[in-house]
Amino acid sequence: ALYAREKTGKGQKIAISMMDSSLPFLSLYGGIFAATGKNPEGGNELLSGKLPNYNVYRTREGRWIALGALEDMFFKTFLRQSGLEKHLEEFPAEEKNFSKWKEILTDYFASKTFEDLNFLFENEDSCLTPVKTM
Repeated sequence: ALYAREKTGKGQKIAISMMDSSLPFLSLYGGIFAATGKNPEGGNELLSGKLPNYNVYRTREGRWIALGALEDMFFKTFLRQSGLEKHLEEFPAEEKNFSKWKEILTDYFASKTFEDLNFLFENEDSCLTPVKTM
């Protein structure tokens, strides 16, 4: 449409199916449903809160920060920069360690302000980002 506008001076209408565009995002949860017949549980699936290293946490002043460190290298960068390396003997990738790690990370983020975290991580590739508000 933009190309046509540049060439002809007239715009075009583009019809895009929202369903077709969003369907690929359902592959993980659609697969869970297809395999088990159970609806995925919000907050209890791999990318919706089950993993401690892929979750949102509240900061000291009540803001939210998202940690999306799925890959080991990103999580290790986060741990090194945050001073939590000592806990690495029980890496969070094992489900038996999820509760412990959620507690460690919840306590860590609750002890830091958003500005503390921004200062620590602004130049690090640790997959940490603020949850923005209006």
